[in-house]
Amino acid sequence: MRNILHIFRKDIRHLWPHVAAVLTLILLAGLLDPTFGNAGQSTAYSLLEGLALPLACWSLVIAAIHEEKLIGDRQYWLTRPYSWQQLLAEKALLVFALVNVPLFLWHVSALTVVGIPIWQHLPALLWRQVFFTAFYILPVAAMAVVTKSLGQIILTVLLIVSPTALVQTFLFAHFRIELMNLGPVTFLVVAALVAVGAVSMLLIQYSQRTARLSRLLGIGVLVLGVLFILVVTNLSKGVVRAATNSPFRLSVAPSTGRRGSIPNGSTYSMLTLEIPILLEGVPGGVTLVNRAAAIFVGAHGPRQGTVQAFGNFHDIAGGSGWLSLRTELSTFDQMRRGASVHGTASFLVFGARHDYSLTVGHPVVVPHVGACRDALDVDNAIAVVCYSPDPRASVNVGATSSSLNWIIPPGSANQSIPLSIDMMPLMRYSSMLTYRKPEDLAGAHLMTAEPLPPITVDFNFQNVDWSQYVFVGGKH
Repeated sequence: MRNILHIFRKDIRHLWPHVAAVLTLILLAGLLDPTFGNAGQSTAYSLLEGLALPLACWSLVIAAIHEEKLIGDRQYWLTRPYSWQQLLAEKALLVFALVNVPLFLWHVSALTVVGIPIWQHLPALLWRQVFFTAFYILPVAAMAVVTKSLGQIILTVLLIVSPTALVQTFLFAHFRIELMNLGPVTFLVVAALVAVGAVSMLLIQYSQRTARLSRLLGIGVLVLGVLFILVVTNLSKGVVRAATNSPFRLSVAPSTGRRGSIPNGSTYSMLTLEIPILLEGVPGGVTLVNRAAAIFVGAHGPRQGTVQAFGNFHDIAGGSGWLSLRTELSTFDQMRRGASVHGTASFLVFGARHDYSLTVGHPVVVPHVGACRDALDVDNAIAVVCYSPDPRASVNVGATSSSLNWIIPPGSANQSIPLSIDMMPLMRYSSMLTYRKPEDLAGAHLMTAEPLPPITVDFNFQNVDWSQYVFVGGKH
C-alpha cells in the first residue's frame, strides 16, 4: 500500500494541471447546471458537459497511464521496487479518486439542492457511475496502454470512430437500428462486453506488455459488440410475441357516432379507420399505454392473402379505447368482403397510484421520482416541474381549475435499471400546461403511477361492418 500511495503522490505532482482542469470543470458544471433554471440547456453548458469535461477526464486518464509507458523500450519503471499489480492499482485509485468521486459528489449535491432524499435514489447514482466507467473511462484506458503518445491516441480514435459512424449509418439505413437507443438487456450486455474487454487489455499489458495481443483483443471486442447488437436488435425488431393464457380480451365496440381523438385524414390510396375498442379483464386502477401492435387483415394465421396493416391503440381508459388503423384501398375491400382484422397488441401497464398534495412555493418529495414544485418558465407562466435522476413512475398534476396535466408521461417512466451514461445528474420535467397565477393551483395534487409488467393481448375481430368507422374529410 505504501508503494501505491507513493506513486499516487508522484502522479499528483506531475499531473496537477490535468487534475485542476477536471475538478474546475466539474465545479463549473455543478454551478451552471441548467436543471435548476428556466431557460433550458445553453450552448455553453452543452459544450462544457458534453465536450470539455469528457476531454479533461480522458486527458487525465491518458496522461496518468503514459506516466509509466507500456509501449517501447524505455520502461524505466520496471527497475523500481514495485510490481505491475501495484502500478495498475495506483492508476485505478487515481482515476477513481479524481474523476469518479468528484462526479459522484456533484450528483449528490444536485439531488440535495432540490430536496431529493439521497438514499431513495442511491441505486440510480451508482448505476450511472457504472455505465460512465464502462463507456467513458475503461475504453480510453485500454487505448492508452497500447499507445505511447497522444498522437497515437488521436489516430486510434479516428480509426475507431470513422468505421463506427459508418456502421451506425448502415444499421440505421437498412435495419433502423440505433446504437445509442438499445433495450436495457442489450445495453447491459454491451456495457459488460466493453468493460470485460477493456479490463482484459489492461491486465495483459501491465502483466506481459504484449501490444499486438491487446490490440487484437480490442478489435475483436469492437466487432463482437457490433455483431451482437445487429443480431439481437434485428431479431427483436418489430416482433410482438403472441400472448399465452392472457386474461385480457379485445373486442370492437358498437359505433357511437363519435370519432377518436386522432383525426387522421385519408388520401387517394389510403383509408384511416377509427375503431372503438373494448378491453375486458383489466383490473381497476390500472392504466394501459400502447407499446406495439402487429395487425393483419385476412385469414387468421400465415395464409395466402393475409396482409399487414398499420395502426396503434390509443386513449385507453375505463376499459375502452380506440384503434387507429390505416389500410390500402385494396385491403379495405377485403375487409368489406368479410376479412377479419387480427393480430397481437402489447401494452405498458401502470398501477400503484398515489396522490401527493402540492403547496405553492414548496417542494414535495415524490417517491420513485424525486422532487416536484411550481416554477416560473421563460414566459413567466407557472409550471409544475419534477426533478429526477431516474423516474420510476409517471406523474401528472390535477387542479380544481384545469384538466389532467402530464409532467412525466407514462412512456418516460422507467422500469428497468437506469441506462443513462451522461454526466448530468438530474432530468427536469415540466408540465404540459401552465398556469397564470398561483390561485390556479389551489387544490392541486400530484398523481403518480408506477410501471408494472407489460401485457400482450391477441385479438381477432370478425363479422364487423368496417365502413362505419372510416374517416371521410376528418369525419366518420
